[in-house]
Amino acid sequence: MMGERQNHNAVAAAVVQRRAEWGVAIRTAAESYGLGILPLQAEHCDFAIPRNRYKRVPVQCFRLLLQDPKASASLEQPGSEFILQQAR
Repeated sequence: MMGERQNHNAVAAAVVQRRAEWGVAIRTAAESYGLGILPLQAEHCDFAIPRNRYKRVPVQCFRLLLQDPKASASLEQPGSEFILQQAR
């Protein structure tokens, strides 16, 4: 994920520095550089972990956070879609 985030920031930076006239990047990268956006499509992201790590404390804390109404409301803002499903 870190590499992808750096690539999105690199696209936004290239537009700001006038090395590119436009680029495709995530909303947060564009907004962090003060750029306008034209949404292309919704993106689906999954939280995937190996079954043998599912009960670890950090994973359980993250799952609890995602079930918190304030956290899910934040993720449900325009530009976000939030669905929590447990793997079978």
